[in-house]
Amino acid sequence: MVSKKTEDSVFLTQYDRYLFNEGRNYKIYKKMGAHPAVVDGVKGMHFAVWAPHAQRVCIVSDRNGWNSDEDNMKLLETSGIWEGFVPDMGLDENYKFAIHTQDGRVFLKADPYAFHAQLRPDTASVTADIDDYPWQDGRWMKTRAAQNTYSAPMAIYECHLGSWKKRGEGENDFLTYPELARELADYCNYMGYTHVELMGIAEHPFDGSWGYQVTGYYAPTSRYGSPREFMYMVDYLHQHGIGVILDWVPAHFPKDAFGLADFDGEPLYEYPDKRMGEHPDWGTKIFNLGKPEVKNFLIANVLYWIREFHVDGIRVDAVASMLYLDYGKTDVQHAVNMYGGTENLEAVEFLHHLNSILHKTVPEFITIAKETARWPGVTGGPDDNHLGFDYKLHTAYRDALVEYMNTDPLFRQGRHELLLEDMVYQYTERFMLPFLSKDCGPAAASILSRMPGASEDEKKAELRLLLSTIMVHPGARILNLGETAADTEITGMRAMVSALNALYKQNPAFYENDSHPDGFEWIRQMANEQNILCFLRKGSHPADFVLVLINYSGTGWKTRVGVPYAGKYKKIFSSSAAAFGGKDGGTDEPVTAESVEADGRSHSCEFEIGPNSLSIYSYEN
Repeated sequence: MVSKKTEDSVFLTQYDRYLFNEGRNYKIYKKMGAHPAVVDGVKGMHFAVWAPHAQRVCIVSDRNGWNSDEDNMKLLETSGIWEGFVPDMGLDENYKFAIHTQDGRVFLKADPYAFHAQLRPDTASVTADIDDYPWQDGRWMKTRAAQNTYSAPMAIYECHLGSWKKRGEGENDFLTYPELARELADYCNYMGYTHVELMGIAEHPFDGSWGYQVTGYYAPTSRYGSPREFMYMVDYLHQHGIGVILDWVPAHFPKDAFGLADFDGEPLYEYPDKRMGEHPDWGTKIFNLGKPEVKNFLIANVLYWIREFHVDGIRVDAVASMLYLDYGKTDVQHAVNMYGGTENLEAVEFLHHLNSILHKTVPEFITIAKETARWPGVTGGPDDNHLGFDYKLHTAYRDALVEYMNTDPLFRQGRHELLLEDMVYQYTERFMLPFLSKDCGPAAASILSRMPGASEDEKKAELRLLLSTIMVHPGARILNLGETAADTEITGMRAMVSALNALYKQNPAFYENDSHPDGFEWIRQMANEQNILCFLRKGSHPADFVLVLINYSGTGWKTRVGVPYAGKYKKIFSSSAAAFGGKDGGTDEPVTAESVEADGRSHSCEFEIGPNSLSIYSYEN
């Protein structure tokens, strides 16, 4: 039986459908998917799904024995949307859509807009109600709205919940969202992080993907509990001063039979041309960003996480793969754009539009671009022909620094340029520095094993120097010290990061002008014969600055360094402090500036700089 086509709908108005087909219905998740409803006085669930190529669509569930010929939906003509109502159906019930194709096949598909899903390996969607959660984070939300993102401290802890902490060794021995909330808040506050970036929150079928092959864009993963329990987690973190950033994956999706791939018997969410619609290396489908309804699905998805779950930002994964048609492909495998180039113009427009909508709707919301290769203008206002992201992950600097640090100190003077090249283009974008992340850098123990040094203590000193260099460099930062904290293997690492984060938040010099050239000033950068760098980090007030001295050699130096003002300079941090596993006895007495010219300045101090160490000095008038 073919369902009757109709223009009538109690739930999806003609204007709803018009906006969706135009790609501008940014609250479409309130109408699509499954929602509690009352029809003619009868309670039940209303369903809606976009499947314009389908011959027929039915709702299948536990209550009809998963019969793909029952509970027919009706097609809302021209919109491609099918809707249906199941009387007496309630919350926490499993369902899918039976898609009958034009050539007689039947697919059982999970709901693209489902708020909840079964725990893998089961794949059904689950009815849920996310309305009327009693949020208690009003103070956080008010402060967030009034805050200037670019002049506020931001130190982000990257975390995959399922690996970070579990109750046992079993594959399902996960802590719940409420349990993780308490553990994570305590850890982030102890360590001094301002935000946590959560990987793998959107539902996904395969643990090994860490959440980067999403099948449920609107469903917090059921591994740790229900959508309302995830709300509790965000709420709890906010109440304890921790912002929440989610990894978000608009570049591609997996080919699982129950998911988005060939959703209604034909390519729907993906490009029909395989040269544009598939990643040969990843075995995944690529979203068709030229289709308004697909763009609507994705943009509304981000706004859903903002409005319904109060998240504070997203890190957009695999941006380079979106921007370049030849990403990971041979000449035969990739298409070209209308001008013969390899830029995906539809992806460029999508990212531009996404950031424009987000910043107009929620100006304080943070967007971070990952993997953008050398694309120019990733950050900055979308109205200025930039993509409009707030931050771009700066893997190039981290990679250059690791390469430099992997060189024996005896030969580093010949590679000094690796420390300097970055500052040439540091302020062309707003950068965020990633370090020790699962998908953008090796684990702490692995880096330690690669550090030069004849002894374990020397290797640890090198690693402390590497990490503290990242921490004082301009740019916000994302850190991941390993799933169970690296200090179990590397003595004092956790204590050092905690101390650096505390210094970072206490000193405006580290964040007020972080993305502006006025926030950084070289004092000495060409001392490659000693492997020394000296620079200032500066806040908005002339007296708000700190002096950073770094010695990348295995030899300690006593050297005279030019300083901005007369007065005293007090050491407030040393990567070689005994508390961090080093041999520095502690904070020295303040050093008094003398009227002796050095580094082109009228005043200078004589400092002792230990081997393989970084020191920070504050100014005392």
